Amino acid sequence: MSRSSTAIASKSQGRPSGEALQPQRLRLAGLAEALAGIRCLSAVIDGELVFPNSAGHPDFWRMQAAMASDRQHELAVFAFDLMDYDGENI
Repeated sequence: MSRSSTAIASKSQGRPSGEALQPQRLRLAGLAEALAGIRCLSAVIDGELVFPNSAGHPDFWRMQAAMASDRQHELAVFAFDLMDYDGENI
């Protein structure tokens, strides 16, 4: 069974926001930067923070190891639901 970290990240008034993103912002600066690059004023995206294995499947244990070391750049977000886009409930 594969597990990953599920969280909802959001962007409001052109800037990343939300409790799910804030505590890890410095450690996950690349992901926060990618979120900030979405062309919108606001968005709510549901997804999973994962460490993809060689087959592209989430590897929970390697994700934990990457978070505990300087390997956060190897993590990815599997976004699976755009819940709100510029104030429109999708």
